[in-house]
Amino acid sequence: MRVLKKVTSSKNYLNLSKTYRRLSRRTIFLRPWVLTTSKAEEDIFHSYALGASSLITKPVSLEGLVELMKAMGQYWIEFVELPS
Repeated sequence: MRVLKKVTSSKNYLNLSKTYRRLSRRTIFLRPWVLTTSKAEEDIFHSYALGASSLITKPVSLEGLVELMKAMGQYWIEFVELPS
């Protein structure tokens, strides 16, 4: 999104992307994933209410983060069907 130069939090981004989805009918928007350290029920609910497609809690260890990134890469490369 070229309008977004700096977003300070995922909540701000989700609010802005929801607004732009309503304003522009011709633009295709991918619903974002939220990668967070929070497990608070309020944060989870708020993220989905604002249009997140997934909320993933960041692993604590570097090894866990590497495994998560591999799994996310595999998802996009092997399973997602994108338009030509």
